[in-house]
Amino acid sequence: MSRFPKLLALDDDQSWLTQIPLILEDECEVTTISTIDQAIEVVKNKFFDIILLDMNFDNDPRCGID
Repeated sequence: MSRFPKLLALDDDQSWLTQIPLILEDECEVTTISTIDQAIEVVKNKFFDIILLDMNFDNDPRCGID
C-alpha cells in the first residue's frame, strides 16, 4: 500500500497555486493556501511531508521564513 506524500503549497500568486496541483496530482496529495495566517492554522492540525512556500507576500510584512 503506497501513500502519496502530503504537500502544502503556500503562495499569494493564484496562478501558481492553480498550476501546482495539476503538475503534481499523480505524485502528491496537494493542499494550496494563499495566506500566511491560513497556513499557520492548517499546519497546526495537519502534517505535511513537503512545504513549498513563497518568500515574498504582497500586502503582508512577513515572509516565508516567518
